[in-house]
Amino acid sequence: MHFNSNHALLQHLHLQLHELQSLRNDLGNLAPVFLTLKPSAERWSANECLKHLNNYGDFYLPELIKTIEQLPKEATASGAPYRSG
Repeated sequence: MHFNSNHALLQHLHLQLHELQSLRNDLGNLAPVFLTLKPSAERWSANECLKHLNNYGDFYLPELIKTIEQLPKEATASGAPYRSG
């Protein structure tokens, strides 16, 4: 994904945040039993997926925050647009 400016990146992240908040609200309205249902014995339930993401968030979020905090300095110094990946 390519963003021509920090403003465009922030707009994209803001949109994703609203989408995640909407999903959270939708999941909150489901009966708890739906979050524990597994599509098959070999696949995870929605609850297991969310627990996995939360556990890895504890691992990755500090690194992501550190990287994001360094971005403005690097972007200002290079003048290059942000490019992910």
